[in-house]
This record gives sequence, C-alpha cells and structure tokens, in this order.
Amino acid sequence: MAKKVKTDSLNKLIKFLSEEADKIIAEELNRVTYKNDTDNLHDSYGWGIYVNGKLSKSGYQTKYALAPRIWEREPLYGRDAITDFLERKYKPHDGIDLVIVAAMPYGQILQEKYKYEVIAIAQNQLKALSNRIKGSTFGIINNGKY
Repeated sequence: MAKKVKTDSLNKLIKFLSEEADKIIAEELNRVTYKNDTDNLHDSYGWGIYVNGKLSKSGYQTKYALAPRIWEREPLYGRDAITDFLERKYKPHDGIDLVIVAAMPYGQILQEKYKYEVIAIAQNQLKALSNRIKGSTFGIINNGKY
C-alpha cells in the first residue's frame, strides 16, 4: 500500500511539474524579442523531469525549422539540440529535477550580449515555482555549467 501511495504521489507531482513547464515555456515564447530566421531557436525550447537521475518525462515545442542553423560550421537543428541536452548533456541531481531550456548555443548570446528576451522570463517563473515547493532549489545553467 505504501509503495502505491508513493507512486501515485510521484505521478501527481510529475503531472503538475509538466503542466507548469508547458505554461512557463508558452509564456516565454509569447514574450521573446528575437527574430526567428530559421525557427531552430524556437524548436530548441523544452523541458525535462528527472527522477533519481533518469529522464522521466519531457516536452518540446512544435517543430517548425525546415533547415538547420549553421553553428561553428556545422548544421544544427533546434530539436536535435534540445533532445541531446535532455538525453545526454544534462547531469541530473538526486531526487527530482525540472529543467527548462532553450538549447541552441546562440540563445545565451542573444540574451546576454544583445539583450533580447530568450529565456529570462522562464527563469523567473521557474524560480517562483521553486519558491512554492518546499525543499526545492533553483539554479541557472550557462553553457552547460551549473
């Protein structure tokens, strides 16, 4: 019985976090200030929920890009960038992690150097969500570093 209660509680938490992540990304995409040239930055937005180090659930944007963005002389699609980040690059903590990311490498440059809105609103909303959940912490990932 205790295992079923724990599983049910975990499933409810994962459902809640996934719904919140979808809302956060939708709000971010409604307020971005950069211009989409190839739609790859748009396609690179996503989220992942990790439970004890394993990706339990993830979500992505509708795929729009028809051609890759050339980055460091290599073709890169946004969907590939977010998938690679969530499945291979992100190093989850023990317990439960919710990560929300725009995974194209130039997103951070647009945000920091050129002052476009790329992911800051999502960061603020994720921090507010963390403040609502007892015992949770919040952090920002820059260039794959925490």
